[in-house]
Amino acid sequence: MNEDNIAQLSQQPTQQELIASIRALESSFRQHKHQGFDLTQKLAVTELTGIFNAGEKLLTNDAVFIEDAASFLSILDVNSNGLGDEDLYGGSGSKEKLGQSFKLSVESEISSVKLFVKKTATPVDNFRVSIQIGSGGGELPSGTELAFATKAGADITTSYVEYTFNLDATVTIPAATLYWVVMDRSGTSDSTNFFTVRRGTDSPHSDGTGAVKNSGTWSTLASGVDFDFELGIASIAGKLYKTDSDVAATTDACVGFAKDTVTRNSDIKVQLAGVMNGFTSLTTGSVYYLNAARGSIGTSAGTRVHVMGTATSATQLLITNIPALQS
Repeated sequence: MNEDNIAQLSQQPTQQELIASIRALESSFRQHKHQGFDLTQKLAVTELTGIFNAGEKLLTNDAVFIEDAASFLSILDVNSNGLGDEDLYGGSGSKEKLGQSFKLSVESEISSVKLFVKKTATPVDNFRVSIQIGSGGGELPSGTELAFATKAGADITTSYVEYTFNLDATVTIPAATLYWVVMDRSGTSDSTNFFTVRRGTDSPHSDGTGAVKNSGTWSTLASGVDFDFELGIASIAGKLYKTDSDVAATTDACVGFAKDTVTRNSDIKVQLAGVMNGFTSLTTGSVYYLNAARGSIGTSAGTRVHVMGTATSATQLLITNIPALQS
């Protein structure tokens, strides 16, 4: 593939043409690399881009992938040893509410929460989940709901099931900021017909902790006690989302880097090949891989080994976007 071919493809090609072009560039890169040819100079004058639609807020230089089918896209998955649980009576008095704090390593949007829940006897009200920012430095829930979801007691079984709660709004969670998943019920206090949420004792989420509200006062659970929970976004086929090297589907469908910062459902230009500018503190000559922090790259490979390129300067990366054979 010569430079003229690449330039022609920048005239708003289809997604299928873009992906085919990326694969051809990868093949060309590998061929010339084996022949000892410096491809950096050849690709430095070209920039293959495409216009896509963002499924979540994207930042400039985020590594992104195309979602192929609607699904639950995991943002944070916390799994404990499951050696415990907490009852939820609701109302006022004992076990009014339950909470789990969390932090994300990069800014992300969430629209769904997963929890392991069961019921005792026949509660006729709803189990509720909300996202709240913390108060007093974030240590405890503020009581201000940013989004919520409910599930009828009749739809919850008497043995643990991992239920998905789709929030009534998408919430943007800033990086390194303490937020809370709060669990309560819509009815009055009832210690006969109630809900129970599964937790563990092995510190599965080091950036958060479980908590319970009794008689109007929140208190954290013992050190190392966290609820099993998962945060995610309901993805849409054909839209762009941040990559995660721990999730095969997001790395294998990686197409390149976001050229701009845009909000969800906005069009965005993505650079698929050539030299990408705008990075900071890259090590010249080092190979960069997709990392587990969503949308990020680093010099160490993640669970899925996927090479995104080689740094040509502290601020530039020659994109190769080559997935390695996985064992």
